[in-house]
Amino acid sequence: MSDLDKINIYVSENIGELLDKDAQMFEIFKKERLINRNKFLNMLIKGYYNDYVMENNSKLKEIKTVLLNHSIRDTNDAISRDILRNVFLPDTSTRKNKHPIKLSLKPTNETEGLILHILNDLGPDGYISQYLYKMIASYSIKPINTREQIIFRDSFNLIETAINSGQVISFSSIWNKGFFHKVLPYRIVTSREEMFNYLLCSEINAESKKLEAKTYRINRMIQISPVFDSISLNEEVQSILDRMIKYGPQYTITNNEEMCVKLSTDGLSTFNKIYYGRPDYERVEKKKDGYYYYFRCSEDQVFFYFRRFQGNEAVVMYPESLRIRMRDFHKDSFTCY
Repeated sequence: MSDLDKINIYVSENIGELLDKDAQMFEIFKKERLINRNKFLNMLIKGYYNDYVMENNSKLKEIKTVLLNHSIRDTNDAISRDILRNVFLPDTSTRKNKHPIKLSLKPTNETEGLILHILNDLGPDGYISQYLYKMIASYSIKPINTREQIIFRDSFNLIETAINSGQVISFSSIWNKGFFHKVLPYRIVTSREEMFNYLLCSEINAESKKLEAKTYRINRMIQISPVFDSISLNEEVQSILDRMIKYGPQYTITNNEEMCVKLSTDGLSTFNKIYYGRPDYERVEKKKDGYYYYFRCSEDQVFFYFRRFQGNEAVVMYPESLRIRMRDFHKDSFTCY
């Protein structure tokens, strides 16, 4: 633990709520499954600082260019910084009626050096709480998949390095810290809804000893490290991984089997309304008794999507394994009620 004092940062209510939701979605918890806000804030600062500085320097450069085009040269740097501070960066007033949520940041050993570096740059007249507020506010307006990349910057850097070098990596998960996977990373892909980031990779099945296509949510991967091992990537597995990129990286595809779902007129209306999780279809045929949609994505994706439909809106025609799975799901639901 760092010897630095706690830093109090006042943020607006909506930013405070967003930070807590991110910590929950990214599963930054204490042992009691309560949000570990301090750990989350330290991860945010560590993961975002370099990009935040580069983003601000880029804005400064653009402002200076505009000023130079208007022949404003003598006080160019001072004016540029004033414009950046007062126009582009958020208000840093600490009045509690404007910023009712107080974040208490206790720097850790990982962020202590960074905080000291910021304090040195700010000088005696600068306020670290205001600086961190601006950084947090800038973080909060980014899309969720980008925010996840910031929080897990170390993991992303390790995985991207392994992808570029063709290096096998080892990792465990937050759910099973004692079991380690060995995989050959293929691609980092964001889900189509632009939420979470997934690692698509090849992994040898421990029982069958066969190479398989796998997907893992990056925020759940821990203890990531390169290993000196050999895992190949054959054409069949690569083809499956490419299909997972196309249809949805959160769903593992195990075969190339076609699936068919018949939609009624009401089912077609529901299909057009429910976007989240909707699988891409290969083709559609209009017949007398309904609309036949054909898929080659993951069976899980088809199951989880169409089980939300009601009555005869959606009927799985084949494969039989999926028909039985859907039937048993609705049968269990009916029995429960």
